[in-house]
Amino acid sequence: MKTKKKRESMLEIYRGLPGEIYFLFIARAISCLGRFIAPVLALILTQKIGMDVGKAGVLVTSMIFLQAPCVLLGGKLADSIGRKKIICIFFALAAVIYIICGMMPVCMEMAYLMILASCFSAVPSSAYDAFVADYTTEENRQAAFSLLYMGTNIGCAIAPAVAGVLLENHLRIMFLGDAFTSLLAVLVLALNIHDKYDIKEMQKKDKKQAEEAKESVFLVLRETPQLIFFSIIMMLLFFTYAQWDFGLPLCMAEVFGEKSAALYGTLATLNGIIVIFCTPLIVSLTKNMRAAHVIGLGGILYALCYVMAYFGKSMFGFVLSIIFLTLGEICITINYSVMVVNLSKPTHIARIRSVVSIISDAGTCMSPLLIGYLIEGIGVRLAMLVVAGIAAFGAVCVCFFKEK
Repeated sequence: MKTKKKRESMLEIYRGLPGEIYFLFIARAISCLGRFIAPVLALILTQKIGMDVGKAGVLVTSMIFLQAPCVLLGGKLADSIGRKKIICIFFALAAVIYIICGMMPVCMEMAYLMILASCFSAVPSSAYDAFVADYTTEENRQAAFSLLYMGTNIGCAIAPAVAGVLLENHLRIMFLGDAFTSLLAVLVLALNIHDKYDIKEMQKKDKKQAEEAKESVFLVLRETPQLIFFSIIMMLLFFTYAQWDFGLPLCMAEVFGEKSAALYGTLATLNGIIVIFCTPLIVSLTKNMRAAHVIGLGGILYALCYVMAYFGKSMFGFVLSIIFLTLGEICITINYSVMVVNLSKPTHIARIRSVVSIISDAGTCMSPLLIGYLIEGIGVRLAMLVVAGIAAFGAVCVCFFKEK
């Protein structure tokens, strides 16, 4: 009985949110449930199209770099012509590309079409956060972002497993399934959500705010230096999180040898389970804390993860490591979006979100390269202690961060 009441109190945080947030959650979950191509892109390039590993790596890296200007473009468009239009148009375009891939024979052109689809999918990324900002206040924003985060993880926990099963003999179904779920998500948004942010209405009602909306995002960032400082802190924390699928598997390989790949897969499954079941608990426990302090807590948990990896001699140690990492991930991912929205001008939310995202994601891009060199010099375990130190430093910095 007590357990039931506790579960109800945890889920209480999701009650009373604007209806549009629930439809955003449904659309996000549907699109992620059918995200079959992205998790196995490298395997499609090498096993199906027949590219060598080096060329496939260059292509995937090129795709990541091409997505950066797409994210910036999406932020600009979302703040100028509306969030709903951008999400629906570009998700639909990506779906059309995947339908074409599903209908054509396997060939090199398919690789370039997949890159184009990934660029289309990158354009609306900041529009989702802007949508949440439009329909929430500072009081319920954390709960709204956590609900969307759960929607993402529910889908992403299932899609890679399904993709792994389909890849060998059913590539066409993968493309068509990805396209179908994207179009279904677009339909949910198109029928159930209206765009609250309307630049034309703003021009009629508030000419001053309409003029502010035309200001360059870089001018706004210059006037709000705490956003730049926050982006740099997040770059450090993203840098450390990226070692989850680089340094951590290497640590496990030292202990478990050939068994490490299967055991790492078990940890990845545990990560997904913890996210789904612990997100409401974390949000419930931290709802009265400042967003910056919750991010700082996440940074400390990241540091504990890599300290455990340094000392890890058994599976139990690595299980503890992934528990710390996942709890930190929940704290940081949800409150990262909350902080960006709270610090942004209402007229520039999508554009600022896109710029902050690019700066923060630079940490993810640099992490394997720099830590790879460090591992060559001092070994993987000492490298994990360095990563723990960076996470702790980022946590301290964000705890002293002034939000206003």
